[in-house]
Amino acid sequence: MASSLSTMLAHLHHPSLVQALGSFTTMLELRQLHAHITTAGLSFDPFTISRLLALFAISNHGDIDHAQAIFAHFKNPTPFMYNTIIRGFSQSSEPVKAIQTFNQMLSSGIYPDNFTYPFVIRCCVVDDHDYWLWKFRRN
Repeated sequence: MASSLSTMLAHLHHPSLVQALGSFTTMLELRQLHAHITTAGLSFDPFTISRLLALFAISNHGDIDHAQAIFAHFKNPTPFMYNTIIRGFSQSSEPVKAIQTFNQMLSSGIYPDNFTYPFVIRCCVVDDHDYWLWKFRRN
């Protein structure tokens, strides 16, 4: 499977790569895809990275730590990227990181939208983080 995946990746260019993102289902395939995106010089394309970030952050076979590394590498994350990583953290074993990322979002001048708040509030409610809810309301 790995050699056929490598062959397929070698023949993908940007439009077909973005289209193929949803067909990768294992962590090994996703990591190989990420490596291919990086070597193809697409690691700075917001659309491509947003799709990849979503696969790592919120899919059933994802990896929130890898998603965090992708997010940290991108210099100017979009609101969609922030929402995706916040959502991923809200579903992880470390929901407090969603609150921290939300604060980072605010500090960087990115305004939350209607998609941001439910993920942030979910962290406060699910884990009964009264302090974080108080802090969230102060901002």
